[in-house]
Amino acid sequence: MGKAFERMMERRKARMAADDRRQRLLFVGIAVAIVLGLGVLFIRKRIESGPLDVNKASAAQLEKLPGIGPETAKDIIRGRPYQTAQDLLNVKGIGPKTVEKIQDRLKFPDGAAAAPTSP
Repeated sequence: MGKAFERMMERRKARMAADDRRQRLLFVGIAVAIVLGLGVLFIRKRIESGPLDVNKASAAQLEKLPGIGPETAKDIIRGRPYQTAQDLLNVKGIGPKTVEKIQDRLKFPDGAAAAPTSP
């Protein structure tokens, strides 16, 4: 019975070691998935936070700008194309203060960020 018991214990140790390896791999896999997911979210957020092309942005993107609501976003889209931040003054509901607040978050056809408005 001594040899049989030893073999049984060796098999049990081998199963436990295999289970331990699987659990470690699962943990590492979950950790990697979390890190990758957070990385994707961070990169996506950075991309979204860059200058917004007024002539291509969706209404939802425009609404994220300070002072721009759903109706104003629709009016911006209807008034396209824009060449400068000053052109946005022609949109109902946008005044100099709103343009001043959002101009740093905008880009126009030449790819440059909006030029500051004159006081």
